[in-house]
Amino acid sequence: MNDMNREIYKTLRSRIVRGLGIVGVLLLSSCGENLVFSNEFDPEADNSPLGIPITGVYAYGFVDGFGANTVDLGWDRVDNALSYDYEVVQVYGDETAEQAFAEADNGTRGLSLSNTVAQPADPLTMPTDQQPADDGTYAMRVRYYATASNAGVTAQAASPWSTPFRQELGVDIYSWGTWGIGTGEWFSAGFQFRGDKRIFDFTGTGGTVVTLQMRDEWSGYPDGADPIIAIYDATRTFDGPFYFEYASYDKTVSPISFSMPANGWVFIVVESDNPDTTFFEIRLD
Repeated sequence: MNDMNREIYKTLRSRIVRGLGIVGVLLLSSCGENLVFSNEFDPEADNSPLGIPITGVYAYGFVDGFGANTVDLGWDRVDNALSYDYEVVQVYGDETAEQAFAEADNGTRGLSLSNTVAQPADPLTMPTDQQPADDGTYAMRVRYYATASNAGVTAQAASPWSTPFRQELGVDIYSWGTWGIGTGEWFSAGFQFRGDKRIFDFTGTGGTVVTLQMRDEWSGYPDGADPIIAIYDATRTFDGPFYFEYASYDKTVSPISFSMPANGWVFIVVESDNPDTTFFEIRLD
C-alpha cells in the first residue's frame, strides 16, 4: 500500500469511527430518558435536588434585650434542604454586593460573619440566625445542602449561592461622608448621585428641642430642600430612626423640630433624591 492509499484509508477509517460513535449516542439517548442531564450533583439537571433557588433573604437589625446590636438573618425555607451556609461581608459606599463578594472570594476582603444552621423542623418556619454586628452596610448570601445521588454515589452536596443581598444596618458612618456639626451656623456639603448620603454627628443636651433647616438648589422652593432625612439616637441606631421625612417643602420658613434623646447624641442622615451633583446647606439651632 503506497503512502497515498494509506492516507486515504486512514481518513475513511476515522470518518467511519466517528459516524459509529454518533449512532451509538443516538441509540443510547433513545433508550434512556433525561440521559444528558441525569447528574443530580448538577443544579441545572432536571432531577437535581440542588436547583431550587433561595429567596426571601433579609437582614434586620435591632437592639436586643441586653442592649447589644444584633442582626437577625433569615431566608425562605427550602423543603429538601438539610442545612444552610451563609456568609456576610461588609460593603462600602455605592459598591454592589457582587463586587464585595468578588473580593471576599479572591481573598482581598475578609468575611464579617459566616455560619451553618440546621433545617427547621417546622416546614412553616424560616431558617434564621442571630449574630452581633456593627453599624454598616452588608452583603449576604446563602446556600443549602441536600442529599444527591449519581452513578452509585450518594452524598450531601451544596447548591449554588443565592443572589447576594445588600442591606444597610444602623448608620453606616464608615461608607458615607460624616461630619461633626454644631449649632448657629450654616454647614455646606454636597451629593454626587441619587442615593448618596451625608451623615452629621451632633451632640447636645438630652431632652432639648433642636431645629433643623436645609436649603439646596433642586427643591423648587425658595431656600428649600428635598432630600430624605432620618435622625437616629446614636447609641441605638439598630432600632431605626426616631424621626424620618421624605417631602419637598421650605425647611427654612418651616424647619424640622425634634427632641434630643436622653443621651444627647444623634446622627442626622441626609440622602439625595436627585441625580448627579447637588450642593446643600444644613443648620442646627
